[in-house]
Amino acid sequence: MTALASIFHDTRLLAALWAAPFIYFTALAVGRWLKRKQGVPLGLMFQIFCVSLAAYVPLRVLHAVEHPQVWHGEGIRTFPSVLIVLGLAAGKK
Repeated sequence: MTALASIFHDTRLLAALWAAPFIYFTALAVGRWLKRKQGVPLGLMFQIFCVSLAAYVPLRVLHAVEHPQVWHGEGIRTFPSVLIVLGLAAGKK
């Protein structure tokens, strides 16, 4: 079985692949609303924040499902701090 075929048989991975664009476009819609109605200046850093958030949430959920007791992976532990920094930078001019 090829790698592509194995992706379509794993429902958790398939759900994560569908969730990422949904999270991205939802965050983008919220950002556009904030920009139009509230006058919040959002730019490229907000786009990067949305992409990072859309990548982080499905990965975090997949990791939690596969390893419910293990939360000490280096990448999964430092990614939220990157999201916080990007979120703070997105709101600044």
